[in-house]
Amino acid sequence: MRSGSFVDPSAPWALPGIGDKPEPAEKRTDASFEFNKTVEGWRAKDGSDVAVRDGALCATLNGDGSLLKVMGLDIDAAAHPVATVRMAASGGKRGVCVFVSDKMVKEVPFRLIADGAMHSYTLRCARQDRWVGQIWGMGLRVEGAEDTQVRIDFIRLGKTSHAPPDLRILSLSPERRIMAVSKPAAVKAWVRNVGGPAKNVAARLSVPAGVEVEGNATRPIGAMGLDEQKELTWTLRSAKPASGSIRLELMESDAPQCAKVRPVQFAADPDRAARELARSRPWLRAGYPRCMDFRHLFPQSVMFLGHNTVFLVDFIGDKIKAAQEFKRRYPDRLVLMQVNDELNGLWGSWHCVPREFAAKEGLKCDPAIFPMPAFRGYWLLGPGATMSRDMPADVETCECSVPDTKWFVLRRYGRDVPRDVLIYRRVDGKPDWTHSEYASVVKVDKEKKTITLKRWPKAAVGAWHTFRAGESYVAPSVGSIYRLFNKGPLIKTWVPNLTKFCPRDPATGMDAKTWWAKHFADLWHTRIANVEPHPDGIEFDGLAEGRIGDCNNDGVVDGCEIGGINYWKLGLYDFFRTLREGGDGWKGLGDDLILADCSNPSGPRCVRLLNGSENEEFPSFQGTRFLPTGMDLYRVWCAQAARPSASYLQGRFACDTYLEHDWRSLRERGKFHDDSLVRLSIALACMGDGIYTYRAGSRRDIQGTLSFQGLLEYPWDEYHAGKEGTYNWLGLPVGEAIRLTDHFGPDLLPTNGLKGWELAGTKSGAEIAGPEIVNAEGRQRVEVNVRSIDTTGLPQVGRNDAAERAVLLSPPTAHALDPQKEYCVEFWISADPQYDEKEGERFADIWRCVGVQLRSKDRRGTEQWILVGPQPRCVALTLRAPSAAKCNVAFRVGGELGPVRVGGLRVREGCAEVFARRFEHGLVLANGSSVLPYTFDIAKLGGGRAYRRFRGAQAPDVNNGRPVGQRVTVPPQDGLLLMAE
Repeated sequence: MRSGSFVDPSAPWALPGIGDKPEPAEKRTDASFEFNKTVEGWRAKDGSDVAVRDGALCATLNGDGSLLKVMGLDIDAAAHPVATVRMAASGGKRGVCVFVSDKMVKEVPFRLIADGAMHSYTLRCARQDRWVGQIWGMGLRVEGAEDTQVRIDFIRLGKTSHAPPDLRILSLSPERRIMAVSKPAAVKAWVRNVGGPAKNVAARLSVPAGVEVEGNATRPIGAMGLDEQKELTWTLRSAKPASGSIRLELMESDAPQCAKVRPVQFAADPDRAARELARSRPWLRAGYPRCMDFRHLFPQSVMFLGHNTVFLVDFIGDKIKAAQEFKRRYPDRLVLMQVNDELNGLWGSWHCVPREFAAKEGLKCDPAIFPMPAFRGYWLLGPGATMSRDMPADVETCECSVPDTKWFVLRRYGRDVPRDVLIYRRVDGKPDWTHSEYASVVKVDKEKKTITLKRWPKAAVGAWHTFRAGESYVAPSVGSIYRLFNKGPLIKTWVPNLTKFCPRDPATGMDAKTWWAKHFADLWHTRIANVEPHPDGIEFDGLAEGRIGDCNNDGVVDGCEIGGINYWKLGLYDFFRTLREGGDGWKGLGDDLILADCSNPSGPRCVRLLNGSENEEFPSFQGTRFLPTGMDLYRVWCAQAARPSASYLQGRFACDTYLEHDWRSLRERGKFHDDSLVRLSIALACMGDGIYTYRAGSRRDIQGTLSFQGLLEYPWDEYHAGKEGTYNWLGLPVGEAIRLTDHFGPDLLPTNGLKGWELAGTKSGAEIAGPEIVNAEGRQRVEVNVRSIDTTGLPQVGRNDAAERAVLLSPPTAHALDPQKEYCVEFWISADPQYDEKEGERFADIWRCVGVQLRSKDRRGTEQWILVGPQPRCVALTLRAPSAAKCNVAFRVGGELGPVRVGGLRVREGCAEVFARRFEHGLVLANGSSVLPYTFDIAKLGGGRAYRRFRGAQAPDVNNGRPVGQRVTVPPQDGLLLMAE
């Protein structure tokens, strides 16, 4: 049943286990269950014993289906927006309270601290959609329960929380990072109570030597209710240059300690000092972990976001001014401008719309940023058809026969959605782009093989043209189709033809790649870099080439791949180089940062040209089983990107810390991460450049704050050491990350690992040489060479299928592998992509994408994908066997031209993604295994120092402030950040 649907109180299926027993004649209106003497009507669905002992309801829950429940209630949901549960649990991941009324079924989750001690939990039930009706049944269950002992002190519904106060400092923000000597400077703080009522709250601000607080440094706040937020302001002044940190502490007798620390500086000329500080790129020297706020900057929010090391800002509207002001105030922060326009449904840099479409649909695109070119020959089009009948200039619709209707529709939202098209005249067999026009497909008849075209209105496109049968052509766009925030008009996007086959605009002589590069370079210099200090760089999101494209406009789908080369991607690399270098009469970005969304290895691979990569939805859009791919990709970008490097990991999943009203649907779509996986991601980020998304939340969280809605309360404790409140608290790394190998078993491959290799999976259209043993880079390697690829007449395939043109198979393991275990596959690998030989020196530093997996005779394991460059590098990946059998290591190398060399191959039992790294003030541990816990030897890894956990608010069972001793065990797929004593 959908949440929010009408519920028949007599229906036993309304909720499992509720409604299967007649209700009492007299219904209960009291919404507080105290369990002082009796069970108060609560019972267990599965027949477990329920009893009251020592003033608590006690029961055993044996699984996710075990449910404690009570019926016969008559409680007005609207009058009881908050539920408080005080309970103890010996196990499980999260608790779920279930509420059934005559108008709804709601499951409200809460993060469970499963340490056997009593804890109070506040459930904001009214945040659920349609929290309405008369509640007649309630339930409580524990996800992950397994012989779990629970003791419930009370369950209370009401207008506020009955939990202890829980004070949080959401932000502590000086008006500028560097303030003027002898002038008053404001410091603002926003504080919130996320627990029960607080009585006498006070705030105390401490300042460094030489800095004075005007008035009282300790401010009484008084009482604060649930979710009540207060804004506080202090005025600071310094008579001479000074620097140090300010510290804000909240005090309340019943609440735990809460503090925040921020750096401040006073200078005689703060503007000059800010410019000098920005030019030194101080974020490179910032301590770890480095937090990042993802797209939440607005003019209203500039003041309270300075704690982030990195900030990503949309390249739209008033966010540009906000980004410039943010950089002026906080010149030590890294600010990146992202080419994206989600406000208009344009999810990526290369999901564009013609300016006529924006006018037709009433989109509020910034005309200076998203004007899109006037020359219509720049678009990448799909295979189309010659017009079968005339379309006079005064006719709005026209039916046209096509060889295949499939190119004119896209499967979206569970149905076939017709695409938009471009109609153009051909003269002597060549397109006449000046005589062209946009139209929409409004009807598709698959049986008749016809499409019906409708012109875009004259108000958007101007005059209509005449198109004659036989000399005019209709071709579809190849972009995707979106609905703005799942409502409103369909946004039918277009993709620029960045290939070398793109026609040049007769008016400018530029092709699409050059036009877009000049466009963004001009924007950068006129809108971003026209102030000092200015944001540091630009990032391009959502890079996809469109597999159905016909890049040379010959009417045949080629997916932009001709002769084994994907020319759209090659054009994209040339775009980045052109954007950096500039062109005839215009200036490029030079040393300013350029980043791209490289969330998978098939994305942009010019690692030495870009300053870094966005690794979105880390470890992978496809789920946690691709952690080896995500981690290896991140480490490559951190090590190989152009300096300064700014690669980051991005997470936007619902999780235990963010259990809002969309958590259930996100879990069902595989978009839910336990807090343990988030801790692992933060820890793994510290194994590279250290940047990970700051906020806990989902896509809904990001969308909900695209229009400013106030401060959110989900900063990760790991960034500010929990209750201690100090950002970048780990300091700088003492050394490189260490991959732990002491848990590996013996090598399972034959000792003569260079013999017994073979080539498998060779498909038609490819000429493959090898395998052969060669001497390369001072080592003996096995080499296979993809000499040529001819896909003429063959169906278009994606990366995975294309890689099967050539598969290099190792010798089999000495004995059968266990599919329940993890195996570290380690090897050296290098490749020589042929782009420079085919297309010129500009394309010499593009890396190659290779897939790696374990294969038995008849089954294949999950593939992991890596980037391979001309210099050999050591790779270690965790792979799983597809079956209990001897397995080969398969290298899927057939997707691109050129030789690939592999050597030093070993297969050992154990997880490859187990890391540790020591810092000035702490130690970071990461266990990437999805199967086994790992015990870290602190005495060996910690440099002779003692360590403890910090005291956290979100996961006090993990971050409890206790010392860890000489050894500490980290569960599977979890991470741990420790403080040095």
